[in-house]
Amino acid sequence: MKIYDLTFIRKTTSTTFNIGFFSSYEKAEAAAQKYMTEVRGFCSGDFLYHISEKNLFDSTGEIMPESIFIVYGWNDENDDDPQMIESDCYAFENQAQDKLAELKIKYCWKDWCIDRYVIDECDWQEGVIG
Repeated sequence: MKIYDLTFIRKTTSTTFNIGFFSSYEKAEAAAQKYMTEVRGFCSGDFLYHISEKNLFDSTGEIMPESIFIVYGWNDENDDDPQMIESDCYAFENQAQDKLAELKIKYCWKDWCIDRYVIDECDWQEGVIG
């Protein structure tokens, strides 16, 4: 099963803003268009958006889960170029926990977390300043 990640990138600084994960490309595109025309800061012309397709593992059949889990790991030793890893998407937290354990063995990085995202829900709804 696939899921669609909507990210906005500020042209002047390359700062990224993850808007959300969507059950279809069309829903991600509709959210992107809304942000580009209506949401403070994002509609200023200083942003581009990108929709990427991600794998969703261990979903129960063809039913889209309510939320997904993603493992992140990073090293901030060099703030100008932090190294980061991001796992695929998992429908169940215990599968993300298993992936976290696997990645901790493979990468000796300092910081790790598992984030939960609600499908078809947008972050940064109030927009951005500056």
